[in-house]
Amino acid sequence: MTAHVTWTDEYSLGYAPIDEQHKQLLNLLDALYSAEKSDGPTTHASNVLFKLVVFTETHFAYEEMLLELVGFRTLRKHSLYHEIMKSKTREIVQDFRKNRSFDREEVLLFLRDWWINHILKEDMQYRPLLADHGLITTRHA
Repeated sequence: MTAHVTWTDEYSLGYAPIDEQHKQLLNLLDALYSAEKSDGPTTHASNVLFKLVVFTETHFAYEEMLLELVGFRTLRKHSLYHEIMKSKTREIVQDFRKNRSFDREEVLLFLRDWWINHILKEDMQYRPLLADHGLITTRHA
């Protein structure tokens, strides 16, 4: 099984700023996949993991601010998912720093599956609210 991930229109919310952030997150996952697939130095994987932590936290902060502004009813629940993922992502980085390696297949599959499921199931729930506020900027596939 491969952890490689590529953006498809299926993941699009139709709100360009969030879609671009999701694309960047998936690109980071793909970069991590490439770094771990090669037998090169672990410094590259470490740098990608660091970027993933920073970008994950930045993305979640932006998304939660947006959802608060549009009055998303289940923001607290959504934010809880974010907190769990931030914690898990930090844990992955700490494990990597301690061991300089990790079960790449397990970690990459977890990250890929979590992000795709979160986008398709959780984030799609607020899409109608964005549309109600006139924020949909691209056609949803």
